[in-house]
Amino acid sequence: MLQRVKEGCSNREIAITHRISEDTVKWHIRNIFIKIGARNRVQAVLKADQLGLLS
Repeated sequence: MLQRVKEGCSNREIAITHRISEDTVKWHIRNIFIKIGARNRVQAVLKADQLGLLS
């Protein structure tokens, strides 16, 4: 999911790709933010890159 955020996909686009609801995408992304200590999508992608979580 974080890879899709990195690609610039919206929550709606991610939901369609993964065949889940937009609310589920929001829930997952919010949890990712909490786990890596990010406040927004840009910060989450930067931190995930630093942690080696994205390819």
